[in-house]
Amino acid sequence: MKKVFCKRCNKEIKKGEKVAGMHTYNNFPEISDECYFHFQCFLDWRNENIENRAKKIYAETIKKVIPQTKEMLKGLGINNEEETNKSDLQKVWTC
Repeated sequence: MKKVFCKRCNKEIKKGEKVAGMHTYNNFPEISDECYFHFQCFLDWRNENIENRAKKIYAETIKKVIPQTKEMLKGLGINNEEETNKSDLQKVWTC
């Protein structure tokens, strides 16, 4: 039996451990690529990816919302010239 290593922690997956596996098929049913995780490593990897994606979406949304808010305030006649500069706003609003 060939040794299989976890894609996240790079430790050997031993017989009897709970495992998650992913397979890529270019010409089903032939597997073109496969990777395996200890089950907890898979959960950690998945949650990390979901969290990173959420942070990216949040940062992109804030980049769009702040300029729109500035324009809305101008339209209401509110002077927002004394606000913090844009780089400071991005530090506050992005993760």
